[in-house]
Amino acid sequence: MQLAVVSYHLGYSWFCQPVDYSNKPYQVRMAAALWWYYISKLVEFCDTIFFILRKKNNQLTFLHIYHHSTMFALWWIGVKFVAGGSSFLAAMMNSFVHVIMYSYYGLAALGPRVQRYLWWKKHITCIQLIQFSSAGVLGIRALIVGCNFPLWMQWALVAYMLSFIILFGQFYVASYQKKKTHMLNGVKKTEVNGVKKQSARTSLDTRESEASANQDGRLNDAHRRATNGVSTRAQARREHRPRKDM
Repeated sequence: MQLAVVSYHLGYSWFCQPVDYSNKPYQVRMAAALWWYYISKLVEFCDTIFFILRKKNNQLTFLHIYHHSTMFALWWIGVKFVAGGSSFLAAMMNSFVHVIMYSYYGLAALGPRVQRYLWWKKHITCIQLIQFSSAGVLGIRALIVGCNFPLWMQWALVAYMLSFIILFGQFYVASYQKKKTHMLNGVKKTEVNGVKKQSARTSLDTRESEASANQDGRLNDAHRRATNGVSTRAQARREHRPRKDM
């Protein structure tokens, strides 16, 4: 919030803003806000430390470690040498995204009754990708058009944003697109299997009916044979029975 307020009062440009190293009140406030932003990266880095201490190795992905460790290191360089100027925009955008992200995690921690309404998790990643893409485009523009801001910082920004776009893009595809495809395949498979199961049940019922009919037929045949056998034996006994003369 401080970054937005100070940049508004100073009339900072989002496209190119040189660093003012003076001791003017608003410039000092801008530098202080960026230093506090850097401290927030240290707090975020504690997530990784807690995961290690709690042995949550499944959450220690390459993206997580790369994101938190490099942000902490690179922003120390940023606030050390360019605590102001165009640095404000990246910090302000990232702070805005993290407010949304940690609001989600805070709501998710309230339990299942709240979690069922948190359908927008994947959109946080989309916002992050928009942030990285916007910062990368602005960095490329500054390199092409020219800007009175350290050139090595512009190149570092573009390369860094490109790495984030690749890594977060892979995360999005693996976490949401493949899962969505898997779910769709599951639904289709369920539907197909459902039809097959229905067909199988129908075939099973048909086979059972046929088996029952065949069994009834065999029982009827056996009954007829038994009846015929009894009748034949009875007839044979009558034929071999000695006749009495009248």
